[in-house]
Amino acid sequence: MSIEDADAFQQLRGHHLRALSTDTRFIALRRLSGRSVADIAERDARSEGAIRHEIERLQDAIFIPLALARDPWATAFWATVHLECCIALP
Repeated sequence: MSIEDADAFQQLRGHHLRALSTDTRFIALRRLSGRSVADIAERDARSEGAIRHEIERLQDAIFIPLALARDPWATAFWATVHLECCIALP
């Protein structure tokens, strides 16, 4: 299914991932606030590759069950919609 399909956005709205690790939540929040992968890596004392891998794992968890292709704008849409539930810090 294409991300441009209105049904895809409804699916993203309803797709919860409440079991995300605290690290993944912090990374998602930092990316949503506009921080670069390099900035997140430096702040967390991790490699850029490790941060990218964590972002890819999050995107897989979002898009694979919905049979959607990874899309950075749709990732941001998902994160915004789920800001107070799935990526809220414990």
